Amino acid sequence: MLRIDLDVPDEEYEQVRKLGALWDAAAQIWYIDERFDPTPFKNWLPFYNVHAEYWYLAQTRTTCPHCQAHTTVTAFMLPTGHKMLEEIDDDDYTEQDNPAFVFYIADIPTAVRNVLSGFPHTLRKVVGQRIRREHWINHCEHCDAPLDDADLFAEVGGAFFPSSGKDAAAIQLHRINEPFIGNCQDISHQYRHVDLKNLDSAIYSAGDWFGLMTQVVNVSSKYLQ
Repeated sequence: MLRIDLDVPDEEYEQVRKLGALWDAAAQIWYIDERFDPTPFKNWLPFYNVHAEYWYLAQTRTTCPHCQAHTTVTAFMLPTGHKMLEEIDDDDYTEQDNPAFVFYIADIPTAVRNVLSGFPHTLRKVVGQRIRREHWINHCEHCDAPLDDADLFAEVGGAFFPSSGKDAAAIQLHRINEPFIGNCQDISHQYRHVDLKNLDSAIYSAGDWFGLMTQVVNVSSKYLQ
């Protein structure tokens, strides 16, 4: 069930309680789910610019540029048909024609984080060196250095931008049959590889390799720390 965490200042708790918001005592946060009309809660709704009916937790291995050790990295991949706001001030979501990785993720709701907690990963929300904003960042499992999303997602040959079928097959996809919502600042379908030395070669984005990625069903990740 889709859950939306509310951003409620302490002095406004009573207002959302009277409106019927639900309280998560463990997480210490107010929330609503898909049974609610979100309109009365508009003052406390977080900004989410992408959503999908289901999603994939993706994992693969890459070389840490800091210590040169191999480390597991984790990402969120959305299927064909996911929807995204193309402009921040736009109210209309555009349906996307291809699967895509979302990255530079500023916020994800508790429901998605709960799924994430069931996998070994090194994602932490910190301020990134490149964009100077807080977002979820992979860290090397050996030296704990942050791994920039641009290197993982926007560069051909990066962990989540395959340049061959072998690279694509190394990406494990765990299908999560729950809704995904989030606030991301970039998405892989905006990055395409063009070989300037051979303009007749294929132009592709990371999502075009989706069919060659390894889909895992009811099996734990092999990329255990």
